[in-house]
Amino acid sequence: MIRLKDILNEGKKYKFLGMCDKVRSLSDDNENYWHKMIANRKKISNKQFTQLVDTNAILDEDENINDFYNDNKRQDSSSASYKSIWNNTPCAYYQTAGFEYIFVK
Repeated sequence: MIRLKDILNEGKKYKFLGMCDKVRSLSDDNENYWHKMIANRKKISNKQFTQLVDTNAILDEDENINDFYNDNKRQDSSSASYKSIWNNTPCAYYQTAGFEYIFVK
């Protein structure tokens, strides 16, 4: 079981793997990893997500993380952050408008 407390104590930020549509199209394995990621997800707060991942990879030049969250929430009120597993590796992702921004340890 992934415990957020243990992850935060490691001090390393998760790296951006990619957007779900691009990553899933790369291989059948990635498609399977995506399905397992979705099936094993646990919702976390955006604050926890920000502490886990290197958000710089998904922000526009003049955008900060609060802008990112607010803009996505306006477009899709169900936007949310999750932790899960990708290919037996801890991951976190932000889901909005039918897409996932995936980060891996």
